[in-house]
Amino acid sequence: MIRGDVERREFIAFWLDGGRLTAAMNVNVRESTEPIQELISSGAQVDAGRLTNLDVPLTHATIG
Repeated sequence: MIRGDVERREFIAFWLDGGRLTAAMNVNVRESTEPIQELISSGAQVDAGRLTNLDVPLTHATIG
């Protein structure tokens, strides 16, 4: 799943397993590394809709 604009080369690609973020690839999206690392290491379930929605901060992508 993708958050951002692939054609403009400003996006994050996400890989989920069982509703948990297992990996992400950041392409020219500043200030996203730390929230992505926190989501992965927390093991929290994420909402795919919120994760890919540019209007929702990455820190608000978890369920619950």
